[in-house]
Amino acid sequence: MVVQEINDIKCDSCVRKARVLVKDKNDKILLITIEGSYCLPGGTVEEGEDTKVTAMRELEEEVGLKLNDCDYLTTFTHYHENFPHNKINKIGKRVNIIDYYYTDLDESCLHESHPTNYELEHNMKILRVSPNEINDLFGAEPDSFKVFMDEELSTIITYAKVKGII
Repeated sequence: MVVQEINDIKCDSCVRKARVLVKDKNDKILLITIEGSYCLPGGTVEEGEDTKVTAMRELEEEVGLKLNDCDYLTTFTHYHENFPHNKINKIGKRVNIIDYYYTDLDESCLHESHPTNYELEHNMKILRVSPNEINDLFGAEPDSFKVFMDEELSTIITYAKVKGII
């Protein structure tokens, strides 16, 4: 097996992200759906921001859940050959480095969400789904971005099952 450093990979962009796996008292996972893709709440790390802070900030914006803390789960690095760069209307090579965290849902910490204009324009929705129902959400369209998002979510859910988190 050949291991390649991320710095050696030729790509158009490298994005650092953070997401949070939130499980409620009925063992359902909070997901968001946007543009036909499903993912855990989260987003892009802002300049000078720690990934844990990003995860908690994005969770509050997208879902309305204000956390004081969450636990680290894993880091997922994904190289995508044909990633759609919507802002510049271009397909390119991209590396996503995503730190995943997890927490149990405390309903008393659930408040009004504050989605961004992008999320509002693309009809973001919040779902609660059991881990076994998640794979049933996949496969609606063979779009390369959707396949990428489905693979990422499926991998993280499987990893969380193995670790006994869900």
